[in-house]
Amino acid sequence: MTTDQIELKLSEIIDVIQNQKTNLPGLMRGEAGLILSLFYYARYNQDVNVNDFAYKRLNELFDLIETTTIDHSFSSGVAGIYWLVLHLQEEKFINISKYLLNEYERFIIKALYFELERGNFDFLHGAIGIAYALLSQRRNNYLIDEVIAYIRKYSIEEREGALKWMDISPLSGRKVFNLGVSHGMLSILIYLSKVYLINNNLNILKLILEGINYYLLNYKRDSLIQFPGVIFFNGQTESNSRLGWCYGDLGIGFSLLLIGKRLNNKNLINEAINILKMTTKRTNFNDTKIIDASLCHGTAGVAHIYHRCFLETNILLFEDSSKYWMMQTLQMAKFEDGFAGYKSFYGSKGWKNEVGFLEGVSGVLLSLSSYYFKDNKSNWGQALLLNL
Repeated sequence: MTTDQIELKLSEIIDVIQNQKTNLPGLMRGEAGLILSLFYYARYNQDVNVNDFAYKRLNELFDLIETTTIDHSFSSGVAGIYWLVLHLQEEKFINISKYLLNEYERFIIKALYFELERGNFDFLHGAIGIAYALLSQRRNNYLIDEVIAYIRKYSIEEREGALKWMDISPLSGRKVFNLGVSHGMLSILIYLSKVYLINNNLNILKLILEGINYYLLNYKRDSLIQFPGVIFFNGQTESNSRLGWCYGDLGIGFSLLLIGKRLNNKNLINEAINILKMTTKRTNFNDTKIIDASLCHGTAGVAHIYHRCFLETNILLFEDSSKYWMMQTLQMAKFEDGFAGYKSFYGSKGWKNEVGFLEGVSGVLLSLSSYYFKDNKSNWGQALLLNL
């Protein structure tokens, strides 16, 4: 892998993004995610033209919101766009009207209560994603208290000192206990740990530790694949979890590392590092289930998480793994009719051209460019809960 190869691929991807429109407003698959990628790439490459184009697309996004039906979720709705606008403002990309933000805020606060009442704590499609977006403002303390009260209300005691939360599988519709970040209880623990950083409440600390105990005491296995993806109500597990952000050992290990750092818990940090070290041994398809380059469950996401692991621990093994998966990301650009050579795999639906942030080339652009331009903060990763 050479810098020239990465530079060429970045040029190809940015051309694709500038010439594609999703007609979807959301963060993970729509215009909001493309805008996030454009602003960061413009800053990395000091490209005024791309920056101006990002502004243009942002204004078009606001127009699109006014003329299309949009939900409230972090993934595809107003919560994700609200987060984007706040993030771009905090990172000094833009300066936006408070009136606009207040309008979005009122909408998603109402939606938050709707999702809390029905116990839907999904990060991408439920309460945690909305609560996380609102946490950026750090002014709605009463909302934080409400969210924590509902988290406590819906917790289920597995055994003394171990809590779990139920989820509805987005694939099967079955009631499960989901261990992943994107749809599972791990995002609850990540949210609680960010709240704990704000107020150091011991009751929140207890909730976090009891949730972590559920993972480590019940389902951590001494094997190459350490955690199942989900646990069904009958106690059966989905054993072949992938290597990625959304599900599996890598997302679990890195999340536990960040939580351990927020809690200043050395035992948890060491446990997380051991989990992460084991994941580096998984490189073939049977062990990883990696088939495309996406941030969600592909090579670009894995490469970025390992790079974050290295930056948080200074362990060279993780940097070596990051370089390996960066090389694999370049090799995934193998489709003549793909976007810059890339396609995303959608199971029974097959291969598709995808420009979005979570599963398309906008996410690949961010992973490659933050590595190439040596952005050790990579604050865009906050959209995936990947930053302290």
